[in-house]
Order: sequence, then C-alpha cells, then structure tokens
Amino acid sequence: MLFSIVQTTMKIILFLVCGLFSVNINACDTCGAVNSALGVGTVAAGNRHSIGCTYQCRTYKSNHPALFDEPAISSTERYQRIDVSGTVRLANRWQLKVSLPFVFNQQTKAGITMAKQGLGDPTISGNYFIVNWQDSLATKNIRWSLGAGAKLPAGQFAEPHNEVLLLYPGTGTVDALVQSSFFMRINKWGLIQETNAVLRTTNKYDYTPGSLFNATLYAFGDSAIGRSLVVFNMLGMVLIIKIEQLSVVHQAKAAFSAQQLEVLSNGET
Repeated sequence: MLFSIVQTTMKIILFLVCGLFSVNINACDTCGAVNSALGVGTVAAGNRHSIGCTYQCRTYKSNHPALFDEPAISSTERYQRIDVSGTVRLANRWQLKVSLPFVFNQQTKAGITMAKQGLGDPTISGNYFIVNWQDSLATKNIRWSLGAGAKLPAGQFAEPHNEVLLLYPGTGTVDALVQSSFFMRINKWGLIQETNAVLRTTNKYDYTPGSLFNATLYAFGDSAIGRSLVVFNMLGMVLIIKIEQLSVVHQAKAAFSAQQLEVLSNGET
C-alpha cells in the first residue's frame, strides 16, 4: 500500500511540475521576480499548531542597455525578507496558515543607493491534507496537502512609473494563492516538494504585476548530535517563473520612443 501511495502521488506531482512548460511565459531579466510572497512555505509535515520564521536573501546584478541618448547602466539589487508564520489546526485534515512578511530591499546604481523597507503584504490560506499517513513506529510518513488563500495589500507600494517600483514591500493588489505541498520520509531520509502560484490582480494605479509560479524540490537526511539536537542536511533546487504582462511602464517607454522617432523624422523632412 505504501508503494502504491508513493507512486500515485509522485505521478501527480510530476504532472503538475512538467505542466508549466506548456505555458507561454516571459522571464523578467532585470527584477528577477523577487517581489513575491513565494518561498518554501507550508511543508506538509503534519497538521498541528505551530509558529516559525524564515529568512530569504537574494542578490542580483542587472545590466540596462543604452537607449537613445541614455548610456548603459549597471546596478546591484538586494532583496531581504523575513516571514513570521503561524499555523492553526482547525480539524483532522484542515489547517489555517497566516504569514506576516518584513522586507528590506536596496538598489545601488551609478553610485547611488536607494532602499525601501517595512511590512510587506501578509497572506492567509487554508490547507487540506489529502494524504496523512504514518506507520505505527513513526519511521515512515507520507503527507500531501492542497491549499488556497489570498495575499492582502498591506505593504507600501508605488505608482508604476516609479524608478524603484520593485523595491517597495507591497504591490497594492489582492492576489489569489494556490499551493501543493508533499512530504515523504522513510527512516532518516526524506523528500519535500512544493508547488505555489500567485495570480495577480490590478491595483489602484491600473498596474498589474506579473503572476508567479514557484516549484521547490528538496531531499534531506537527519543526523543526531547528542540526545536532543537533530540537524537536517538538505539538498534541493528551486524554480521560479514570472508570467508577465505589458505593464504601464513598458507602454510609457514605447510611447516615448515613438514620439522621439517622430520628432527625428520631422526634423529630417
């Protein structure tokens, strides 16, 4: 029975992860798709009351090519995020999760450093455990949960033409969240796979940030130090895809370029 559950669950997870390659997407080569609420998130390790904290730090080096009279510019962006999360066991298979992020972002360009920090957009979601199995010796576990929720616009955000738009901790949008979380453990070895998606809406400035798809896969083993300390050795990979739309910023740049070309054409005639 154990093998049957593992085989069926892994087929479903493989289908979900591979399905993203059939989506028409454009990667964001300058922002790195970092202004998001995605991360390792809720691992389906058990339905219990809990509280925790996660930290993320991402650094990017961006090259902005020359455009008309503007020279090429290089910049460095650093995005730091602390998420304080709590889960509440509502029923045998139901769980509620709330996450409160604190953001510290900065950009250095042409010798000038800009920084934005503060409360980000909190998230609230409900999770249902489709599979919640454990053997009598508690040495083998298989848990799989599906969840859905929303990201709320509590963080500070800016107008779309703001030069440091992506440094702001919020987006000003109410977004839908969808999550699949799988956990399997056999003795001291285990596997964690998570798939998350953020479906964006439009904020009061008529700006729609790109929707996000995130998939993580980790293998781990634990080793005991003494009698009370257990260290988890994890090895994994993360895939982040940003599905972009033609934003107001891009439209403004296109309009400016068209006007400049028209002026040059009129000058020649």
